Amino acid sequence: MINGDFLPTLGKEFSDLGYEVAIIAGGSYSYKQDAFESFDEIRDIDLLLVVKGKEKFLDLVKNRQGDIDRILKITKPEIHFSEADLGPLSQGYADAIRYSGINEYEQKISIKMIEQGYAERIFSENEPGRINVLSKKDKRFYAKKTIDGSNFYLGVINQKTPSGLTILGDPDLFELNGIYSLGVIADVLLSGKAVHDEKDIIGNLKKLLIKKVARKYKGHNGNMPDDWTKMMVRRERFPAEFIKEFNDYANSAFGDIEGSDEKSKRPDKKEYYVQIASPIIPKTHSPLRIAKKMDEEISELRYITTSGPFSSNSKYGVAVLSNGENVFFKEMLNEFRFRGEIYGFTTASAYFGRLQEPIFTDPGKNMIAYKWFDGDITARKRLDPVTDDMMKNYMETELRKAEDSLNAYLLSATDIHKGVVKKEELYTSRIHDLFYGRLMGDRLSKFYSDFTFETNGIKVGFEELMGMTIVINGVTYRSIRDSVDKARSDLFPEYLNEKLMICGLGDAHSGNIMSSGNPDDYLYIDYEFSGFHSPYLDMAKAIYNDCSFNIFYVDKLPKQDFHIEVKVDGDRLIIEHDYKFDSLSKFLLKTKMEGVVLPMRDFLNGKGISTDDDWLDTLGSAMLCCGLLTRNLSEFDETGFFLNLANVIEATKFETYYNNHI
Repeated sequence: MINGDFLPTLGKEFSDLGYEVAIIAGGSYSYKQDAFESFDEIRDIDLLLVVKGKEKFLDLVKNRQGDIDRILKITKPEIHFSEADLGPLSQGYADAIRYSGINEYEQKISIKMIEQGYAERIFSENEPGRINVLSKKDKRFYAKKTIDGSNFYLGVINQKTPSGLTILGDPDLFELNGIYSLGVIADVLLSGKAVHDEKDIIGNLKKLLIKKVARKYKGHNGNMPDDWTKMMVRRERFPAEFIKEFNDYANSAFGDIEGSDEKSKRPDKKEYYVQIASPIIPKTHSPLRIAKKMDEEISELRYITTSGPFSSNSKYGVAVLSNGENVFFKEMLNEFRFRGEIYGFTTASAYFGRLQEPIFTDPGKNMIAYKWFDGDITARKRLDPVTDDMMKNYMETELRKAEDSLNAYLLSATDIHKGVVKKEELYTSRIHDLFYGRLMGDRLSKFYSDFTFETNGIKVGFEELMGMTIVINGVTYRSIRDSVDKARSDLFPEYLNEKLMICGLGDAHSGNIMSSGNPDDYLYIDYEFSGFHSPYLDMAKAIYNDCSFNIFYVDKLPKQDFHIEVKVDGDRLIIEHDYKFDSLSKFLLKTKMEGVVLPMRDFLNGKGISTDDDWLDTLGSAMLCCGLLTRNLSEFDETGFFLNLANVIEATKFETYYNNHI
């Protein structure tokens, strides 16, 4: 017994209030008790509270938060939930709640509360289920383990509630093509220590969950796990006695269980998986107003003259006000682009938060001013080496952005479908015209007309290159000319305007995201192409620029070790290369596709809203335009040019491209 341990008394405290509960403690309390003499030596306390009866569960979290503080000795609660905060629980959007704070021992104490009947149903089901946890904390990027001991990362698209809290999506069991892992609550349930369980509630839930894991695992692999603790996040910290005790318990209870009828599949050990907390909670934003004048006059404009790959197509800098305050300003190149920024902002503000509200406009100078944001664009962070901390921080923000886009897409498409927003009255952004204009205009010739290369003693100009069939790593693709012609057909504005339309930001790649370094403190900037348009064009530039970052900005990054061979064989250009996405690029691609595009299609199709049968053609052609006509690839060295050209052409077959890189 640890001196000062009050956890075994919690059950009686809740019972005295009229609640029948079972309590389990996780973390070091459960598996390292011999290491502590005094309770206050334990840094964090992680509890799972199972409450019998839904009405009792709701009553506890609504009316007894002060008693929870007293019982857990919490002196600094993270939050006291209001009735509005708790709406998702009573409305069925959330199934559990996370309550936390600092107690009188200065320990961080966190307790997840769930109703017994719901937990029993989830753990009894044959298929993996999901527990949606209402929480003030918003965590989305996790390091996890599978039942065979493999490490992987998990990205979760959580949902913000109307009152600004978060619904954390917590599956009980991840099924990853025959490999299994536990969610947060399931991990605590299996690895934790019961501190109050008079009616064997915890014991029963453990058996249900172990049985579920065993049934699924045996169905795929034909036998039982050799070590159940391999799928627990803290397994490396477990003493050998704990591992043996747990395995003996699991195997003795369910060693002869029958497997499910599923066919065994070869484990696919990918590094990153995306889950979505559901259901989606529709959220609208009050359209923001634009100020024409500021109280203070501008006393000085300080233009930023340095340019880079992420700078916008405008003059910009720091405006110093008469009171000494600094604000950001930009001067658009013409009235057309100025109006695009204004109309795009006002339209997008109805579906997106985190927009930067203009505080001053001067139509005569095509000038717009914004409050100063103390941060930097997220793309610039990738010019430095990727560290574990940078990866975690970057992905936490990316998963929040995915929630923003998914919600905006679903709500705006549904508004059009229901007639809330009439399609003929939409503000259609300029993004369709931008893509088509680049394909039809002279940008291709301006960028590449002077490009030549020599291989096998043969000198080839770009005009000849345009007509060559391209073979990349043994796969045959259309010529550049044919790919451009196809893109002109796929991206014809009047054609796209009759297909699926959503409200999007149009240009929300990482060069247009400002972040302070805190994953939850970011802003979208540059609204010139915001408005209603195709979701596939909306996502294309973010996919291309961010996921192909290492070669698209190869001229800005330290030298990388890529291997490429290029040769000409008659009318064929043959390229062999070894370029693959790094982990961060792969994570970004999966988040944008499996966190936004694919769930959008599933949701809207389920509502009877067409999501375009030819969407892969649209996205592939948009990727071509992004990769070939945004930056002048001929300014790169020959390796950089051909790596990017190969990547652009491969992306036109988008489904294959996606599968190859994830």
